Amino acid sequence: MRSIMWLSILAACGDNLAAPPGLDSTFDDPRSQFFGTVVGLQPIPGAGTLPVAGAEVCVDEICGSTNADGTFILVGGGAHESVFLVRAPGYLPSVYAVTGGPTGDRNLGSLLALLPTTIEDSAAAFHRDPMLASRGEVLVLARQFDTGAVELAIDGVVTSYLDDNQLPDPTRTTLSKAGGASFFAVAPGEATLRSTVGTCDANLDGWHGAAPGEIRIPVIVGHLTIVQPFCVGD
Repeated sequence: MRSIMWLSILAACGDNLAAPPGLDSTFDDPRSQFFGTVVGLQPIPGAGTLPVAGAEVCVDEICGSTNADGTFILVGGGAHESVFLVRAPGYLPSVYAVTGGPTGDRNLGSLLALLPTTIEDSAAAFHRDPMLASRGEVLVLARQFDTGAVELAIDGVVTSYLDDNQLPDPTRTTLSKAGGASFFAVAPGEATLRSTVGTCDANLDGWHGAAPGEIRIPVIVGHLTIVQPFCVGD
């Protein structure tokens, strides 16, 4: 099995963040303007990422394409929860749950496109079934600011943790401070990611749940949902 290098996605969300040149960060349009870059993880470990040109990006029903350096700008809906899709030839289609705003920009930062082999190899490490035709997958890349214990759960799905290098670690039972977690074969629809020990809150992606430590996320058949919460351990 080949080694897999997982990449933490550093992203931010908020009004009027550092915008690309020429983007008016004070416009009064009642819709949200989403911008960012799509980058693909290279198949050779340690090779890093490259911008993905010509990727299809959609927020709700509004779609566009990335340019030569992987960047995009989309004008989507207003202040509501939206599903952001990234599709690029050769990569797994990815899903991000995002929230728009009444005015201002939404900087989605770098959105990662993963090769199918990354999920297949990770599933093999955990002795799980890889992506099924009737299911989706969820990848959690968490930021934890302390060393307390954090445990994640999606009802009816086994939690598979990554280590500090974001490689599959079948021996782990809690979230690594610099790692994440994978959930294989998740039923399509809306899933709830819960922090059963510690507390994880939605960042740029993931809709807030009904209770503290809950994050609601969309799961689409044949897609990889990526979530990046902030976590505090117990």
